[in-house]
Amino acid sequence: MGYHGYAHEADPEPEEEARIFDRALAALKRLLDTKPVGYRFPGLDLADHTVDKLIEEDFLYDSSLMGDDFRPYRVRKGDQWSLDGPYKFGTETEIVEIPFSWYLDDWPAFTFSWEPFRYAFTSIDTIYQYWVRQFDYMHGNVRNGVYTLCIHPQVTGRAHLVMMLEDLIIHMRRKSNVRFCQLKTIAEECNKNQPVLRK
Repeated sequence: MGYHGYAHEADPEPEEEARIFDRALAALKRLLDTKPVGYRFPGLDLADHTVDKLIEEDFLYDSSLMGDDFRPYRVRKGDQWSLDGPYKFGTETEIVEIPFSWYLDDWPAFTFSWEPFRYAFTSIDTIYQYWVRQFDYMHGNVRNGVYTLCIHPQVTGRAHLVMMLEDLIIHMRRKSNVRFCQLKTIAEECNKNQPVLRK
C-alpha cells in the first residue's frame, strides 16, 4: 500500500506535514491494520524534512520525483544549487525512488479543469500513443526498466478509458520479458541488487 496524503495536501509547512503523516498513518493502522511502505507526495516534490519522515517511518520507496524516466534510483537529501555554480548532489538515502512522469499520468490529459494548463479533452488515441511509444522505447532500450503508469479510478475508470487501458496491457503482454508487479517488489529488488549506497 502507498500513502498519498490525508486529504491530498499539496504544500504543507514542515510541522503540519509531520502532523498529517501521523494522523494518516494512525487512521490506516486503525482501519486496515497495516502501514504503507510507499509514498507519493500530493505536491510531487520532496523536502529534506519529508525524506527524514519517510526514513523515520520505515518507508521503503517514494514515487514523487522525476530524475529518470525508467530507472529507479536513491532519494537524496541536501542537494545544492545556485544560479552561479554547478548543481551538487546531496547524500543518498535508503529510500528507493521509483520515478514518476506527467506523461504517464491520466489526470492532466483527461480530467476537466478550469485551469488553463489542463488538457481535459485530449484525444484518447494521442495519449494511447504517448503511453505505447514510451513503453516500446523502454522495452527496447532500458535494461530492467520500470514503467510507472499513474491511473486514477475516477479517470481511467470511465468506460472508454478502461478499454484504452486494456489495449495497452494487451500490447505490453505481447512483448517478451515483461512482468507486472507492485512498486514494493521493485524497491525490494533494488535493495537486494544495490545494497551499498554511493557516498
